[in-house]
Amino acid sequence: MGGLVSRAAGWGAHCISHKIIDRETGKEIPEPEPYHGEVELGIFYGNCLGHLWLWTIIVRIYFRWRGEITGWMYNKPRSAKEIQQLAKTYQVNMSEVDKPLEYYTTLNEFFCRRLKDGVRPVAEPEYDAREWEGCAIIINRLAPVDYHRLHAPVTGILKKVTRVGSTLYAVEAAAINSPIEVYTMNERAVLEFDSPSFGAIIFCVIGASQVGSCNVSAYEGDALRKGNEVAFFKYGGSATLTLFKRNTIKWDEDLSSNSKNLWETKVKVGQSIGRRR
Repeated sequence: MGGLVSRAAGWGAHCISHKIIDRETGKEIPEPEPYHGEVELGIFYGNCLGHLWLWTIIVRIYFRWRGEITGWMYNKPRSAKEIQQLAKTYQVNMSEVDKPLEYYTTLNEFFCRRLKDGVRPVAEPEYDAREWEGCAIIINRLAPVDYHRLHAPVTGILKKVTRVGSTLYAVEAAAINSPIEVYTMNERAVLEFDSPSFGAIIFCVIGASQVGSCNVSAYEGDALRKGNEVAFFKYGGSATLTLFKRNTIKWDEDLSSNSKNLWETKVKVGQSIGRRR
């Protein structure tokens, strides 16, 4: 059994070996992954038999049950003892966080921590956009180390919030490259914006394994500025998809270049991702 577990962990390590570039330094950076996470990715996403299991109702129920149980456990005060180890494992930069570790009474409180004012200034400027002609998309995957509060990608009106999906599959590379349509099956909140600069924008907040909730903190009809908080995740990995009209945005050169070379780019909230064409 130990050999099988080790082999599964090896498959998982291979599957989740995201190639990530830190855009501030231009260097490749590692992403820590708990051993049990590597095992699970190897079992379910690293082989054909695992892909078949992912379609079964029992596995889908298991992922949802585990996500809800994990969320419940990490809302309990006893989870606070894990905060220091999580911050150490993922090398959380506490100089950017608005409260010290001792302030947080549960792991979920720390996980959806706020940042100090001014540490992530929002990139400018925005420009007027053309009419909708298609779709350009950027995917942001959030690891446990990352900041998990989400902010409006544009200035505008939040026109509509729709909740869809029910499963909680992983969002790592192994899952995305498997036959499972993670982005169209996972639980998600779809936020539709009307921006004076870009027209219609869709911001899709996607839950994942061990995420019990996608929490939308803005309301339909809210007038928001780019950078205003609109949602947050509690514990676990997760992702967002932002859709722009085709030919309205030109991605920053490093993002385009890294994506073409199958590299992820480590981006911080507030940084530029592109400009209007």
